[in-house]
Amino acid sequence: DVVTDSFRDSWKEAARESVFDPEKEENPTDMLDEGVMMVRKYQEEMAPKVQPAAVESRFSLNIPGLRRSIMGYIDLIDVNDVVTDHKTSRKVPDSLTLQKSHQLTLYKMAFRSKHGRDPKGLRFDYLVRKSSKKTGKWVEIHPMPVQRSESHEKLFIETAKTVSNAIDAALFHPNPDTFICSPMGCGYWSRCMGRVLQGEKLDAMDEIHQMQIDAKGKVF
Repeated sequence: DVVTDSFRDSWKEAARESVFDPEKEENPTDMLDEGVMMVRKYQEEMAPKVQPAAVESRFSLNIPGLRRSIMGYIDLIDVNDVVTDHKTSRKVPDSLTLQKSHQLTLYKMAFRSKHGRDPKGLRFDYLVRKSSKKTGKWVEIHPMPVQRSESHEKLFIETAKTVSNAIDAALFHPNPDTFICSPMGCGYWSRCMGRVLQGEKLDAMDEIHQMQIDAKGKVF
């Protein structure tokens, strides 16, 4: 109850600054109830099996040949040196989705940089929301271990360099397929996708690109 109460308070605070999409049936009250259900399920089934060594562990990774440091937070490191990231979803991901994700590749490299050794395991814990008219809503937990090879690391490094070079060149291509593309998530919304949804001509891209050039050198 202490954990679910804490979740409720944090969720309500974050919800005040969030945008919900009615076309995707994002009802704030229903989403809060689902969140509480997921937290309770995790506390009952997974938490008793985990002895944390670190939670929300901050890292800053320096990669040779990359001018920028990569900063992030690892959800969970347990006493057995298993690195875990938590996900919520409406379906169980397929193996290809898990294997091509850069996230745990980065976390493996960050763990090694910080501790001088590789983690003994990498895992996604997926909390999958289920529903049916007969049985209502429920949550399934799917622990999904993954492996990361040297090839994964090389691909991640090359991707990071490509992104870094694009930042240096002030090249920020519109990407509406990401959750960041929203009124709250992107400072260019009103001049980009916001105009598209209003049916306006998208002659603003030159203006956006010029703004990016003017802002070159700033942190994005």
